[in-house]
Amino acid sequence: MYLSDTLSRASLPTRQVTDQTPDYLIFSVTQEQKLNMELENIEPTIFVTDERLQRVKKATLADQTLQTLMQVIQAGWPGDKAQVPLCIREYWPYRDELSTQNGLIFRGTRIVIPTALRADMTARAHASHMPRMHTELVEAVQRCAICQESQPALPKEPLMTHPIPKTPWQLVASDCFEVNGQNYCVLVVLYSDYIDVRTLEDMTSKSLIKELKPVFATHGIPHTLITDNGPNYVSREFTQFANDWDFEHTTSSPYHSKSNGKAESAVKIAKGLVTKAAKDNSDVWKAILAWRNTTTPGMSSSLAQRLMSQRTRSFLPCKSSLYKPQVVEAVTEQVVTKRQTAKLYHDRTAKSLPDLVVGQPVLAKTRPKVEGSPWTPGVIKAKVAPRSYIVEVGSKCYRRKCIHLRDSRENAKQPTTPATCVSEPLLMQQPASTEPPSLSAASPVAKAQD
Repeated sequence: MYLSDTLSRASLPTRQVTDQTPDYLIFSVTQEQKLNMELENIEPTIFVTDERLQRVKKATLADQTLQTLMQVIQAGWPGDKAQVPLCIREYWPYRDELSTQNGLIFRGTRIVIPTALRADMTARAHASHMPRMHTELVEAVQRCAICQESQPALPKEPLMTHPIPKTPWQLVASDCFEVNGQNYCVLVVLYSDYIDVRTLEDMTSKSLIKELKPVFATHGIPHTLITDNGPNYVSREFTQFANDWDFEHTTSSPYHSKSNGKAESAVKIAKGLVTKAAKDNSDVWKAILAWRNTTTPGMSSSLAQRLMSQRTRSFLPCKSSLYKPQVVEAVTEQVVTKRQTAKLYHDRTAKSLPDLVVGQPVLAKTRPKVEGSPWTPGVIKAKVAPRSYIVEVGSKCYRRKCIHLRDSRENAKQPTTPATCVSEPLLMQQPASTEPPSLSAASPVAKAQD
């Protein structure tokens, strides 16, 4: 059985069609009502007093840039960035997040702060938004000494190597070390990696010079000797020795042994040979002889061959023809390949630090090796080598590497000029082993390097 519905049985007697409201008007009104309800029911995520909110509204009304931005938001953004007024183009990347309400501009749930209030808001570090907010907060942290003290260490910089020497004994690096109470001096040739080890009576400059003279008399005087800032290398006596023997003495940055990395590597090798020989109760000079005659990985020659153009006789049997002098070819090309490979792996986690300029305020580590040593305000006075600067802290001057210097925005009102390498006779390196090295214009100095 089927039952008819009530409406079909009680229909109106007239069939005349009356004017009806178009569906799209009903939809428009409905959407407007929903929007008004949403705006009325918004719960602010930024908790701020009415007084401060009125200050933001008043400043927004007086800010011509934000008024232009508000008009564009309400009228709709153009399709092309070039059609946007220049003063508000910095808002273009997040235009879809911007909205207006009650005289304020929002990016999402954050208020866009007028220019007049940004300095105050930066200090308060509210959840509000403004252009360059991140940059301004970074600068505020850079001005805070307490924040700088808790900052992590600066990242390592891309690998920078010495120029490849053109002759076997042109560039030599040196360092001193101690094993089992015995002092040693090590020399390494940057062209061939040849290592020479000498025992020292003590760590004075006199003992060091006494051992260097026979080496120079045997192999010749190097053009450049690279060392650290140890007391026996930067003394007046050693400076006079460099002048008398006519070689250029270059020192690395204090508290940065990587600047003299070749010598540090040679020290590691020599220490290993000496320590193993002592444990085995064997002759260390036999171990050094074997090391010099061992073919270098990635190259077709030994250390002795690259320095002397011949093999040196060892305890291994060998044909007499192999001892004939023969110049090793393509050494430079092989060294370049090894350095490129090393730089490739090193630079994967390295980051370039910005260059500093003369007059720039910085925070400096005057005692980098002392754990927890504070960052002290200073001013860049000169650049003595790539990545190495003279910084004035109080009444003293120090030579420090980039990783021991942080940019400081505090008191940055004085004019700055790009730092250029200064004339070395104006500066003096003091020993860096115990006290922070200060610089004096009245003393001689070795040439500085990175």
